[in-house]
Amino acid sequence: MHWSDLGIVLGWRSFGENQRVLTVLTQQYGLHRGMIFGRTQTLVLGWILHVRWKGVSETHLGTFKVDDCVPLNLELYDNPLGFMLLELMCHLCIGGLHFHIPCLEIYQAFLVSMTMLPEEKGLRAYVLFEAHTLCYLGHEDMQVHYFIHHWQSPKAVCVHNQWIHQEQIWKRVGKHWKNWQAMKQRAYHKIFNNHTE
Repeated sequence: MHWSDLGIVLGWRSFGENQRVLTVLTQQYGLHRGMIFGRTQTLVLGWILHVRWKGVSETHLGTFKVDDCVPLNLELYDNPLGFMLLELMCHLCIGGLHFHIPCLEIYQAFLVSMTMLPEEKGLRAYVLFEAHTLCYLGHEDMQVHYFIHHWQSPKAVCVHNQWIHQEQIWKRVGKHWKNWQAMKQRAYHKIFNNHTE
C-alpha cells in the first residue's frame, strides 16, 4: 500500500542511530506516522513536506520518503510565544486527533492559525485553532461557535466551556500534561487579561 500527500510536521522521535519516527498531519489521510531514514533531512515543526508513504497495510507504521519541503512563516521561529503556541497546536493534534482519519478542515485551520502566531493576534489565532479542533471532535456548543465566527473581536473571549472540553483532550498527551497545562494557562491568562484592549 502506498500514497503521496502534503503533510505538516507535528513531531518526531529518534529510533535507533539513523532513523526517526515522523508524525505529520496530511491533507487527504489525516494524522499519520512513518519511519524516515537518514539524518540529512531537516525536520522543522510546522513546515510542509511532500511525503510518499509505503506500508504493508493502512495501520502499519510504514516508511516515509520526503520529496520536497516548504518552509513557512520563518519569523515564527524567532518568536518565543509564537513557537510555544505552535508546539501546543502540534501536541493538540497528536494527543486529540485519531490516526488515519481524514480531517482536511483541521489541516486548513492549522495553516491559517499558524500564519498568524507571530502577530499580535497570535494568541487568539491559537485559541481559534483549538476551537476548530474541539468542534471537529464533537465538543461544541453555541459559545464555542460564536468565538470561531467572531474571534478577532475584542469582545469575543475564549469561554470556560472550551477550557473544560480541551482539558479532557490534553490529558491524552500523557506524562507531559502538567508542563503543557502550565503553558496553556499562561496563554489563556494573557488572552483573558487583554480581551478588552
